[in-house]
Amino acid sequence: ELKRYATDASVHLDALRGIAAVWVLLGHSRGLYIKTGLSEILAGSLEGSVAPVSSTPEPMAISHLRFGQLLAGRVSVSHIAVIVFFVLSGYLVGGSVLRTMRKGSFSWKKYLFQRLTRLWIVLLPALLLGAAFDACGLYLLHSQLDIYRAGPYVAPVIAGRFTFGAFFGSAFFLQGIVTPTFGTNGPLWSLSYEFWFYIFFPLLVTVLLISKRARVRVPAGLLLLALVAMSGWKIGAYFLIWLLGAGIALLPLRLPSRLRGVSTGAAGLLLLFTIYLELRSPINPFLSDFILGAVFSLFLWTVLHAQEISVHPLYRASAQTLSHMSYTLYLVHYPMLVLISALLMPVWGLWPLSLLSVLKLLPILVIVFAASWLVYYCFERNTDRIRNWLTRPAEGRS
Repeated sequence: ELKRYATDASVHLDALRGIAAVWVLLGHSRGLYIKTGLSEILAGSLEGSVAPVSSTPEPMAISHLRFGQLLAGRVSVSHIAVIVFFVLSGYLVGGSVLRTMRKGSFSWKKYLFQRLTRLWIVLLPALLLGAAFDACGLYLLHSQLDIYRAGPYVAPVIAGRFTFGAFFGSAFFLQGIVTPTFGTNGPLWSLSYEFWFYIFFPLLVTVLLISKRARVRVPAGLLLLALVAMSGWKIGAYFLIWLLGAGIALLPLRLPSRLRGVSTGAAGLLLLFTIYLELRSPINPFLSDFILGAVFSLFLWTVLHAQEISVHPLYRASAQTLSHMSYTLYLVHYPMLVLISALLMPVWGLWPLSLLSVLKLLPILVIVFAASWLVYYCFERNTDRIRNWLTRPAEGRS
């Protein structure tokens, strides 16, 4: 149900989250169907490059501990959207943890129940759907040149990812730590980051709270160090970006009303310029991501000053609808895009950048978005109802 009396700031946050999810969908669709992306255009090249994935990757237990992983990878449009998600999550989830801890009402049991139900109610159906889509592509389609067998994004790694181990690893947020992401659903990498951020943050706050006794703070600190070591350098480093969002929840909103519009506009232009620089001439991936996270945090802080209720109802409804289904869209879109690619292209190959290619891509996007909304309607939309059912006494559920 849409919120009826949301402030402009909360509506803008919903819009940012929804736009980020659509941004990811567009970025991944471009990567699977069209040769040239925004980063290539900004760099002055009209031909994108497809880097094959190694068919013999380093064992997961070793690679996630290497500091060099922070220096690996390249910046993409969809990756930038993930950084936005991290900062928004830090603000929303981290801010909630800070408020309950200040009141002395934080409960690990309640917190984990809220977080896990939020994640699993969509994740488990998404994994099963992904398994069904991948099985159709692998076992019902028989072209030896489609994306499952010749596509550089999928073919070299699918055999090692379409396994029970990868399924359960992704279900328990161990992808990228103990197991690879499941099947073709590579975007699931960020979900393990999110989950461990959720665990790290209350432990960190417990360690920093002076009011807590040493017999509470010391075990919390040791557990935090152990979990960061277990998850690896990269997740630990990106936790710093997530903390930027949590830090915004601590800042007072003290911009004078006469400066709010100008400040938000200036911060927005700075954000766009940062994105432009990151796509056009990327530096060290983590450093550029941290800078982007800091600039987006500044923009977020200016947006939060809009505490009135004045936005158009259509904008409010659209922003909230997109935001509510953003998690589902993120989890289910990629295996669908891959299967549709195999159906349309028995011989896999990227389309040239042209108006015709864009027009061909539009109905694919509509189909994926509509299917994602259907999954949202069946599962994510009913999160509170399922939580209420789970917390009722056993005899009340029967």
